[in-house]
Amino acid sequence: MSTLEERIAADEQRLKAVDLQIATILEHVDNIRDNHLHTLQGDMNIVKTDIDWIKRWLWVVITASTGSVIATLIGLILKKT
Repeated sequence: MSTLEERIAADEQRLKAVDLQIATILEHVDNIRDNHLHTLQGDMNIVKTDIDWIKRWLWVVITASTGSVIATLIGLILKKT
């Protein structure tokens, strides 16, 4: 019977250690969320701004390309007739 009690005591010690590790991890996650989340959001805003610039540039390129294709087609049609 004493081995069963020893096993139970050992399991309880391991569970206390695991509970302590979980509490430490949760504390670190809360620290990161509370102290670093605004920095991450600021970095994401910078990335979003950079992507918006690329979108605008691509829009200009696509518009100019489409316009030149249409102008070329109209020129070819008028040249044939």
